[in-house]
Amino acid sequence: MKILFLILIIFSCGLIVTGCKNLKHFQKEKFDDIVKYETYDSGNFVKGVPDSLLSIFNLVCSKYPELSKTDINLKFKSIKTTMQARPAFSFFRRKYNIYINNNPNFEGIKYSTMPLNAKVGLLAHEFSHIIDYESKNNFKIVLTGLSYLSKKSKIDYEKKMDYLTIQKGFGYFLNDWAQFSMYDSGATDKYKEFKKEVYLEPHEIELIMNHQYSTNNFNK
Repeated sequence: MKILFLILIIFSCGLIVTGCKNLKHFQKEKFDDIVKYETYDSGNFVKGVPDSLLSIFNLVCSKYPELSKTDINLKFKSIKTTMQARPAFSFFRRKYNIYINNNPNFEGIKYSTMPLNAKVGLLAHEFSHIIDYESKNNFKIVLTGLSYLSKKSKIDYEKKMDYLTIQKGFGYFLNDWAQFSMYDSGATDKYKEFKKEVYLEPHEIELIMNHQYSTNNFNK
């Protein structure tokens, strides 16, 4: 059933990923080996990013050039999850906030405790949410929020965002985030089971990446 579900995700996300450029995956190597290249030394377009996170944002922004003119702000506040991207509506121009949880008593996964690759994977997932929001009018964004009231709709939507993140080239990083959050972190068993249910698991991410690799080679 999981394989069938993944196939359905691949076909149902066609409209979302149409027109996305730079779909080539990063090589399976450590984050430090990637950010040393000059290509990723600059290019961050998110406001409020501290120097300690700048290299991570540089790398992710490099794969989302279509958002370079979008008003995005990074903020630290107490939220119910590790990181979250939200639209901030205004009369003149739509804005987006990316929140990182700074609650010292947060019982979930704190961003500061995550491996570098996992930090990149999670941030790329949140950027994919913004890509999705940008494709919708305000009414459809409200409907997306309401869909979270349905467990099935929430699962379908979050897995589609994972799929888009893979399409943007962050499959290895997303895989590291999934592995850490679902198996290797110090989070509770309940939280880990929630992550496994709502998001793509590592073996599912690898399955999608292998499918894409085979398809790309076949079409050459």
